[in-house]
Amino acid sequence: MLFEQGRIEAELGYARFLRLSGRADELPEVFANRVERGRDALAALDRGLSDGRAFVTGDAFAVADIALYAYVHCAHDAGVDERDHGAIAAWLDRVQAQPRFENDLEPIPAHARQRPL
Repeated sequence: MLFEQGRIEAELGYARFLRLSGRADELPEVFANRVERGRDALAALDRGLSDGRAFVTGDAFAVADIALYAYVHCAHDAGVDERDHGAIAAWLDRVQAQPRFENDLEPIPAHARQRPL
């Protein structure tokens, strides 16, 4: 959960927000830095999942998978293809195959583009 908050959300989530809210062009160095660090975070997650475990904490689906899925599955919105990582792509498929899985991602609202930095 700390990895999700400190690396995934802080890097990919913020880069996604900057891009989708139109602020990436206003803060190009910040955006580029967050994307680079987000790529590093995905590489770390991919290494962790490449040991053959089905889910983040082992063989059982857990709350850590739910938390990580939130920003990992939409990293492409920040310009980072989450499915470029084989272990992550397979993990995403396993998460999405869970009973009662629902992807209820909402687009960033239009008013996010209107607010000042």
